[in-house]
Amino acid sequence: SNLTDYRHVIFEFFESRLDNVLHKANFSLSIQEASQLILHGHVLINGKPVKTKSYKLKTNDLIEIAPNVKSRILVKKSVDRSNFWTLPPKHLLINYKTLQILFVYSNSSNLMPVLNHSLNLNSVIAHIKKG
Repeated sequence: SNLTDYRHVIFEFFESRLDNVLHKANFSLSIQEASQLILHGHVLINGKPVKTKSYKLKTNDLIEIAPNVKSRILVKKSVDRSNFWTLPPKHLLINYKTLQILFVYSNSSNLMPVLNHSLNLNSVIAHIKKG
C-alpha cells in the first residue's frame, strides 16, 4: 500500500505541472514546446501571466493562452497538428475554441493511467535525475 501512495504522489506531481498539462491538452507537441510557450509569456493562470514551467496547478485553476494573436496562432498550430493520441486526461476540461483548460483534479481523482505493462518507477526516477 505504501508503493501505491508513492505512485499517487509521483503522478500528482507530474499531472499538476503546467508544462505537462499544456502538452497533455495538445496545446503543444512536446514538453519542450510547452516550456517555451510558458517562458515566453503565452500562458495565463487565473488571468495572470505565469513564466514558471514547473508551476504546480491547484484544483479549479484556469489555464488560458494569452489573448494576443501570436500566442493564439502558436497554440492553434499545435492543436491542428496534434493527432490526439493519447486522449487528454479526464481531470482536464479543455475548450479548444477559447484555448482554455480547467484543471479539475481532486484528491479523489484517479490519476493512475491504465497500463498494459508494469511501470518501473525506479527507471522513471533514474531518467528524471539524469535529465
